[in-house]
Amino acid sequence: MRPLLAKAFKKISEELPEYEQDFLAERLIQLLETEDKQWDSLFDPASTEASQKFATLQKRARAHFEAGRTEVLDLKNSDLAHNTGLLGWHMASCRHR
Repeated sequence: MRPLLAKAFKKISEELPEYEQDFLAERLIQLLETEDKQWDSLFDPASTEASQKFATLQKRARAHFEAGRTEVLDLKNSDLAHNTGLLGWHMASCRHR
């Protein structure tokens, strides 16, 4: 558990009555479940909406690449790779020059 989350839970458990703690817990669980469903639908290969979104992203990425507005991201020497666990992955960055 991250320190900030632990601090928040500690504060909640010490300062709020049980019924408010239960309410917050239920709400947090609802939010997480809703977010999971949204991500699942976004990446559902049978979803027309997801397919359209990916097609749009693909067109934008290709346009950036063809316009020379992309560069190779060296993950072996990148802080991003070390901080996120992406080391070893091959990715391209669409950072504007």
